[in-house]
Amino acid sequence: MTPEWLPDLVATDGEWNTVIAGLYAVFCRDFRDGRPRLNGLPVKWDDRVSAEGFEEAFWHLVTADEHSVGERLFEPERARYLSWCGAVLGNAGDAAVLHWVYREKGKLRTYLWLRELDYVVVLKGVPPAAPRYYFLITAFHLSGDSQRRNMRRRYEERES
Repeated sequence: MTPEWLPDLVATDGEWNTVIAGLYAVFCRDFRDGRPRLNGLPVKWDDRVSAEGFEEAFWHLVTADEHSVGERLFEPERARYLSWCGAVLGNAGDAAVLHWVYREKGKLRTYLWLRELDYVVVLKGVPPAAPRYYFLITAFHLSGDSQRRNMRRRYEERES
């Protein structure tokens, strides 16, 4: 069941400049202008400008690693879900969102999983043990059973 607070997906077909401008407008609305919060604390993101001319966080949310060429390339399917990132952050207390802390390679990560719709937001608390703010790491739609199993395992092995 889709929560009423979840916005529509973003169109990623069409002329490149129009698509990227629409996606960037969503990012600006939800992050730069929206100033998201989690557990009452601000959510920050990588605002360094990438070679493409956008904040690193934005570029990370609409691209995927392409190992064959050694860089991140636009991923329309991933980008379609951009509008969900801010919505999940803003509704993390909703019953539809599983919210937990998981130790990953020695680092604490906060996961928000819109389980029924396979969407995940990953953040880190700064500082980790008693955060003063959260830092957005990534957000993505799970694609396939192996990613779902992996996310379930992380939830089952959560620290809190």
